[in-house]
Amino acid sequence: KSSLMRTAMEALSKGNYAEAILCSKHALKQDRRSYDALIVLGKALFFSKQLDQAEIPYKRAAELNPDDVTAVTAWLAAQPVDAAAAPQEAPSRERPLKCGAAP
Repeated sequence: KSSLMRTAMEALSKGNYAEAILCSKHALKQDRRSYDALIVLGKALFFSKQLDQAEIPYKRAAELNPDDVTAVTAWLAAQPVDAAAAPQEAPSRERPLKCGAAP
């Protein structure tokens, strides 16, 4: 990894999100297809409460490496949840079996 990425990852791990954002953006200027830089940028934006901005690098990372669930998982975690949302109760009847066939 480049020294910029090492610095970005260290800053992220220490909670210095502004530095992590800055370093990962600089790393992306050098290599705009850097998966690691996109993930670090997304995480730093997420943890600094810039949720709308965090989605962009996560989506780009997922496009670059669709087989890696890191970007998709991080993007899903960054999605806002309605404060009034509550879990749904399970249906009272038995669930269908194979392909919707009733028991």
